[in-house]
Amino acid sequence: MQSLGVIRQLARYPVKSMQGEALPSAALTLQGLAEDRRYAFVQATSQSPFPWLTARELPELLYYRTEVAVPVATAHGENWSIAEGPRVA
Repeated sequence: MQSLGVIRQLARYPVKSMQGEALPSAALTLQGLAEDRRYAFVQATSQSPFPWLTARELPELLYYRTEVAVPVATAHGENWSIAEGPRVA
């Protein structure tokens, strides 16, 4: 089998046109990476077949960083991210 290249970094972008998050690994499906561009802002008044707001129209979107986080609500009413690992454990 011939090598076509080397993957040096994986990233997903949960919100279209915003910064994404680096991933140590990811499963690839027919639709791409899970949660990649799952969310987008829609221009409510747009009559275009592509109504999503992108960094072309609003470059400031690129200053916002997003990530996929799983919230954990404790019995005491605190909310933690699953990314807090040891704290959640």
